[in-house]
Amino acid sequence: NLAGSQLENWVNAQLYARADDTSRAGASFLNLLANQLTVPQDEVNGAARHVLGTDLQCSLGGEYVYDTDLARWTSTAYLGHPLPPGFTVPDPTAAPPGYVAPFMVWFRGMDATVTQYSDRLVADAVIVMAHKR
Repeated sequence: NLAGSQLENWVNAQLYARADDTSRAGASFLNLLANQLTVPQDEVNGAARHVLGTDLQCSLGGEYVYDTDLARWTSTAYLGHPLPPGFTVPDPTAAPPGYVAPFMVWFRGMDATVTQYSDRLVADAVIVMAHKR
């Protein structure tokens, strides 16, 4: 169980860093559609939906929007504008205060074994989850 363990903050930070990378990749994909394929800005979400077969979702829970000041797609989940003078850039790998990765909300532990044979890999896992009441 990671909740309350010494690894909890580290795992949460790793999950945040991955979600942040994924969110920025989504914005980059929208920018590529607009810039490389010259899709008009007002049609980019529809083009992404057509290519992916579903709506593009920000992994940090934000919404993808076009920032006219920076002339690029960004997410409302992270800072889309340069910081004012005198402010320092926060560590991009650190989860912001209060961030809890969705995985950390329900994951409570795991017992797993993996056996490698010459022709196959066999995994057996039991995952313990917290249930919402």
